[in-house]
Amino acid sequence: MYALVRDLNGIPGATSLVICLTGYQREDREDIMTMVELMGAQVSKPLIATKVTLLICYEFEGDGNFNNEELKVLSKEVTLPFINCSYIFDSYGYQI
Repeated sequence: MYALVRDLNGIPGATSLVICLTGYQREDREDIMTMVELMGAQVSKPLIATKVTLLICYEFEGDGNFNNEELKVLSKEVTLPFINCSYIFDSYGYQI
């Protein structure tokens, strides 16, 4: 699922990112976490609103742990951007 990082130092600017995943299971979750770490960002397994800078959502309707309304409220309270895994793939410069 992932390609090698073009630079062994990761992607410029990624070190300031703390990324949390929601809705991904097993291999997909592990692959995306590996990509995040290779790009130089940190992975936060628990969603710590004051620490996380990006939330990668499998579905924006919720994943069983949160309902859609809770995620919307959290995002507005801490200005937390919701993205999908395409953001990570785009950071590497390729499409899935």
